[in-house]
Amino acid sequence: MTPEHPDTPTFATWSHENLVRFATEAYLKLQDQHELIQHLRHLVATPPENAVETFDEWFKRRYGCTFDEAYMTPGIKTVDAMMALTVEIRRYVSEVVKENTDARKTD
Repeated sequence: MTPEHPDTPTFATWSHENLVRFATEAYLKLQDQHELIQHLRHLVATPPENAVETFDEWFKRRYGCTFDEAYMTPGIKTVDAMMALTVEIRRYVSEVVKENTDARKTD
């Protein structure tokens, strides 16, 4: 089997002990990432109080496509997509907070 990436380790040469340790660490890391993804999905699906639009609506208005269309595509690493999602959620929440603050000032 040919590795996809040139920096892929040659696992065939690893000892059983090292493979078990690596697999355990990888599994735990995947579980953490899964929990983070679920948390971020919840944030995306639940607009902040008094938000005019959901994250998906905001993202599409801002960029012309959904987040999934932009980042959940072949060739983009999951970790990079999750970092981008974190940044975009912060932008979205900042705009919602600013809109709510501005609305209170005009009341």
